[in-house]
Amino acid sequence: IGDEFSVTHSINTKVNAVLTLQCEPFAYGAEETIQNYVKDAGFELAGTALSDWTESKTGNGTTARDTDVKKDGKASLKLVMTSSDDDEVIERSQVLLDVDAGEVWSFQCWVRVDALSNCKVVMELDYNTGTDVEVSTTTVNASDLVKLTSNNNTVPGSVTQVTLRLRLEATDDSATGTVYVDNVIGVLASAVPVAWASYYILTNHQADDTQ
Repeated sequence: IGDEFSVTHSINTKVNAVLTLQCEPFAYGAEETIQNYVKDAGFELAGTALSDWTESKTGNGTTARDTDVKKDGKASLKLVMTSSDDDEVIERSQVLLDVDAGEVWSFQCWVRVDALSNCKVVMELDYNTGTDVEVSTTTVNASDLVKLTSNNNTVPGSVTQVTLRLRLEATDDSATGTVYVDNVIGVLASAVPVAWASYYILTNHQADDTQ
């Protein structure tokens, strides 16, 4: 006794039996509490940078994947506005097709606001019904990333999708600004989870260090 797990007893052993393993990957919580429905949520995909995020610009400026500033992983979204007029925007957006009427969703992103003049940083849930949800900030903080959060949003009736918009929006003429956005979350839950949840589908040969 005492050597039952030794090499002598572990080699050349064959057992004619079927082994069935039952795995519970979500043993500490239901799947829906941690599933993030936002694609390329950390802007990590380098080979097809921002391909899941549609660009929209009515003002002057740029949108780009940036590797100098990030919350996690290797990259973030950088929005820059230059000399734009009131209500003009520099934006990236993504349509979430999994959203249906009556469901409760929560959204969040992290932002580092390096500079703002006559503009604001906005995360918007566009239901295309006139009942859109918007959270924004005009606070400049070039040293830290802070959260923009919108919890407990009940989807209006007849809605089958939502457009998640991240933008710089001019509040007056001669607007300028620079902001970095990272770790975007969209969950089917009444509140955003405390832990960062990355996108639930990985693409082969693509980096996603935010996992």
